[in-house]
Amino acid sequence: VTYSSTRGCSTQKHISFRDVVMRGLAHDRGLFVPDSFPTVTLDEIESWRFLSYSDLAVEVISKYVMEDQIPKETLRDIVSRSCAAFRSDEVTPLVEIDGHWVLVSFMILYLLRSDRCSNPAKSLTSYNNNNNRNYSTAQHSRSKM
Repeated sequence: VTYSSTRGCSTQKHISFRDVVMRGLAHDRGLFVPDSFPTVTLDEIESWRFLSYSDLAVEVISKYVMEDQIPKETLRDIVSRSCAAFRSDEVTPLVEIDGHWVLVSFMILYLLRSDRCSNPAKSLTSYNNNNNRNYSTAQHSRSKM
């Protein structure tokens, strides 16, 4: 898999993953995007269903990073160490609000946009108290989503 700039500069096409990571933004100030998207089978998706966040990240990222660029075990180590820095074991914890699963980072935005919510902070506190949980450590099951 190679990457090219969204701005189409001819010198910013078909760049390796390692070079893309080292450059950050393309020299033409575009974003790097994959030149092609890998195929994922239904069997693969099913096998990923109950993986941890970090294991799932490794499987998805390895579709975009060739083994000769970053060996899978090295990638696993990088992802594992990165995920260890998060405050929640879930990395991206979800809470259920009114039948919708909401990423904790966006819960306040959800409450702000809610017609029923004039005070999001109060609503969040009320939600946590009524559900006997702390939004930062909400437990969820992938099978419920």
